[in-house]
Amino acid sequence: MKRTTYVLLLFTTLGIATLLSCKKENDFYEVGKQPVTLTYPIQDTLVTINRAKMDSLYRFNWTTKRNFIDFNLLFSKDKSSINNAIKLPTGIKRDFYITGTDLDQILAGFDIQIGQKATLYWSVQVINPEAGWCDEVRTLNIVR
Repeated sequence: MKRTTYVLLLFTTLGIATLLSCKKENDFYEVGKQPVTLTYPIQDTLVTINRAKMDSLYRFNWTTKRNFIDFNLLFSKDKSSINNAIKLPTGIKRDFYITGTDLDQILAGFDIQIGQKATLYWSVQVINPEAGWCDEVRTLNIVR
């Protein structure tokens, strides 16, 4: 009888301890739809493609509070048509590098000749519009 009482008391104590140790608050915090902010290069940056080193890397960076969002890096010759621009998928990266060769091909796609200076517009597109958005478009001055 003492053993049965002891076992019953032990299970009751463990049950109460288990119920009292449960957290009532949710540790998962969903930030919801968040804006994307362009950080680098800054507005009106002048980039000169080094034809002697076409493997040079050119950095593009943006931030958002939400993690694991897929992005496209956009380039356009006209600010109003940025959504119909050349799109480079970046995945979930927020720090994206383009080689001089790739940048040269983008400029060739816009019919910009070697040695010519042109103004391009760049932005990012959030692939899933429920995750966020980017309204900012920056100017990039490039010498091919």
